[in-house]
Amino acid sequence: LHSCLRLLMCPAMDFPGRLPGAGLADLIRTSQLLTDRYTLVANSLNTAPVTLAALAKECRAVTDALRRFKYLRDTIPETLVFDPVLLDQSCYDALNSISNSLSSLDVYSTRIRPATSDSAVDMSSGHLTIIWNEDSLKHILHQIKTSRQSLAFLLNCVPRLSEHVTSKNHSTFMHSSRLVSWDCAISPAVLNKGSRLRLSTIGPRPRPDVCPISDLSEVHSALKRLKPPPGTLYQQSMRTTKDLHDAIDRGDEAAVVKLLLQRIDPTAPRLGSKLSPLRRALNRQIPSLVTFLAVAGADLEDRGDEGDTILITAVKYRYSDKIIALLCELGANINAVDGLGCSAIHHAAMSASEDDTLAVLVHAGADVDRRDLGTRTPLIAAVQNYRFNAIEKLLEYGADLEARLQNGRTALHVAISMRSSPMTEFLSDQGAYLDRRVNEHTALTYAISTACPDIAEVLVEAGADIDLHSSKGNFPLLAAAAVGDLRTMKLLLSRGAKYDAVGSEGYLPIHMAAHKNRVEVLQLLFKAGSPIDPTTDHGETPLTIAMHLGCFEAAQFLIEVGADVDHSAPGAERIICQALKAGNTRIAIALIRGGADLITPLLRNASMTPLHLAAHYGQNDVLATMVNAGADPDTRTWPGFTPLFSAVKAGHLATVRLLITAGAYLRVRSTSGANLLFFGTAEPAMMKLLIELGLDIHERDHHGATPLHYAAVKGHAATVKLLLQRGARVVHASAVFETLQDYKKKGPYRQGTAAGLARQNGHIKIARLIEGWKFKP
Repeated sequence: LHSCLRLLMCPAMDFPGRLPGAGLADLIRTSQLLTDRYTLVANSLNTAPVTLAALAKECRAVTDALRRFKYLRDTIPETLVFDPVLLDQSCYDALNSISNSLSSLDVYSTRIRPATSDSAVDMSSGHLTIIWNEDSLKHILHQIKTSRQSLAFLLNCVPRLSEHVTSKNHSTFMHSSRLVSWDCAISPAVLNKGSRLRLSTIGPRPRPDVCPISDLSEVHSALKRLKPPPGTLYQQSMRTTKDLHDAIDRGDEAAVVKLLLQRIDPTAPRLGSKLSPLRRALNRQIPSLVTFLAVAGADLEDRGDEGDTILITAVKYRYSDKIIALLCELGANINAVDGLGCSAIHHAAMSASEDDTLAVLVHAGADVDRRDLGTRTPLIAAVQNYRFNAIEKLLEYGADLEARLQNGRTALHVAISMRSSPMTEFLSDQGAYLDRRVNEHTALTYAISTACPDIAEVLVEAGADIDLHSSKGNFPLLAAAAVGDLRTMKLLLSRGAKYDAVGSEGYLPIHMAAHKNRVEVLQLLFKAGSPIDPTTDHGETPLTIAMHLGCFEAAQFLIEVGADVDHSAPGAERIICQALKAGNTRIAIALIRGGADLITPLLRNASMTPLHLAAHYGQNDVLATMVNAGADPDTRTWPGFTPLFSAVKAGHLATVRLLITAGAYLRVRSTSGANLLFFGTAEPAMMKLLIELGLDIHERDHHGATPLHYAAVKGHAATVKLLLQRGARVVHASAVFETLQDYKKKGPYRQGTAAGLARQNGHIKIARLIEGWKFKP
C-alpha cells in the first residue's frame, strides 16, 4: 500500500500532446505507465475497483492500438499503397482525443487525499481511504474507449498490397464480411475517413476483371454465312443499293439477308442520302438488321451528323448489351468520341437502361475516366443524369470518384449544384471526399451558400468538417450566417461549430449576420455565446458594419444587447458620427437612446460634436432625440461654436427654430466676438430669420467687423443688399492685418470698410453697391 501511495502521489508527467511524431513514443509510454498505475491501484484498494480495473484494461488496449499505429507509420513504404500523410490526417482526431483523455487520467491518478471533515468517511478505524471522483473517471473511460475504437477502426481500414481494393462501393465496405467491421459507437465522420483510407491508393489501378456478359458463339454460328471471307469484293450498283435500303426501311429481314449473301456492299449509301445501311437500320431500331449488317462487314466507324460512331449510336438508342458486345467483338473503336468528346461509356453512364452495357464496354477496354470536351468523366455524367446504378457500377470498375472538372468541382460538388440531397447522400456513402476545397468553397459551404439545408445536413451527418475554411476564408457557420440559414446554423452549433472562428478580413459569423441584417441569426449567435463587439481586420464591430450598410434592425438588436455604441476603428470617427454623416438617422437615434457620447468633439474636426453634426446636416429628428436625451443645446466647441452656429452656416431654418425652442441661446458669440449673423451671410432667408428674432445687424466683433463686412468679403450680394436695406452702416471699418504673424502678435494693421474689403477681394459690383448706397434717399 505504501509503494502504491508513493506511485500515486508522484507529480504529473510532462504529457506530449503533439501527434504524430516524436510525441507518439511518449504517448505510448504514458499509456503503458497509466495501465500499470490503475492496475496497481485496482488491486490494492477497495475504492471503485470495477471502474479502476476497467480503466486499466482500456489503457492496455490503447497502448496496443498506439503501437499498431506506430508500426504502420514506420512500415508504410514496404506494406502500404497510399500516402502516409493520409493516415496521419485520418487518425489525428482520434489520437488527439486519446492524448487528452490520457492527460486527464494522469491528473486523476495523482489526486489522492486523506479524508476530511466533509468527506463523510469514518477515520476511527485507522485505515487510509482513497477518495475518487468516480463519475468523472467513468466519463473519461467512455471517451477514451470511443476514441480507441475509432483509431482501431481506421487502422483496420488501411489497405495492404495483399488486399488491394478496386471497389469503391461503400455498401460493400460497410457490410462485406471480408472487410472491416465497425461498431455503432463509430461516428459518421470516422466512417467517412475509414472509407477514404480504404479506397484511396496511389498509382494506377489494375483493370477490373469483368467477364463477358453475353455468349455470342450461337450468334456467330447462326450468322457465319453472312460473315464475308477475307478478300471479298462487294457488289455495288444503284439498283442493289436501293434494294438494300428499301428492305431495311420495310424491316424485311429475309430480303436483307438475301442481299447480304449476294455480297451487296453493306456500307454504300443510297443515292441522295448520307445514311449507310447500318445507320439506317440503327435509326429504324431493328436489332436483327443491325446484327446482320454488322456481321456482314458494315463500317462500324461510320459517323453520324453529331460525330457519333455506330457503337455510340447503339448505346444512345439503348440497344441491348448483346448488340453492344457484338459490335465490340467485331472491332468497334471502344474509345471513339462524338462531337462533344463523349465516348460510348459516357452515353452508357447517362442511359436509363439497367442492363450490362457498362460491364461490356469496360471488359472491351473502355476508359472509365475518359473526359469529354467539358472535362466530364462518365461518372460525373452519370451524376448529372441521376443514374445511381451506373455510378455504383463505375465505381466497382475503378472510376475515380474524385476526378475534377475544369472548374475544380468533383462529382460531389456537381450533385450539390444540382440541389440533389439523395445524390449527395449516395456519393458520400460511396466514399466521396467531403472536405475538398474548390475555389471559394468547401462542399459544405457550397451547399449552404446555394440554400440547400437538406444537403448541408447530409454532409454534416456524413462527417464533413464543420469548421473547415475554404481557400478564401469562408467556413460553414459564416456561410450560414450570410444566407440566414437558421436550420443549418442550429445544426452546426449543436455539433460544436466555433462561433468565434475568423474568416476573410477578420469576419466572424456575427459580423456577417450584421452585414446581411439577419436579426434571427444575431439572436441565435448571441444565445450561443458569441461576443458582441469583435473587431475585423479593419477595426469594425458588427454594429459598425450594420450602421455602414443601413441595417437598422441588426443595429437595433446589437444596441439592445449591449454593443459598444461609442466604438471607433483606428483613425476613424465614432459610430454615431459616421451614422450622422451617412444620413442613417434611424440608426443614429437608436445609438442616442443606447447612450452614445454626444458631446466629445470629432477626431478630425474639433469644432464639431455629434450634436453639432446633427445641426449641420439638419437632422431635426436626431437633434430632438439628443435634446430629449439630455444633451445641452448650448454645448460649445472651439472656437466657441454652439450647434446654432452649425445650423446657421448650413442654412437650416427649421433646425434653428428647433434649437431656439429647445432653449438654445440666440445671442451667443464666438471667441472672436461674432454673433450668428456673421455666419449666415450665405443664406438671405437665414439672415431675415435672425434679424426678425432680434439680432442686431450693427454688432461688431473684436476686430470691428460687422455682418456687412463678412457678406462683402465673401461676395454674398443678396445679403449685402438685405443688410443695406435694413440700415447697415457702410462707414464702419474693420482691422485688416497684412499677415498672420501680425495678427498673432497684434502688430500694425490698417482700417478696411465693407466696400474696401469687397474691392480687395475682387467683388467690384458689391463694392460699388455699398459705395453708392449712401447717396440713396
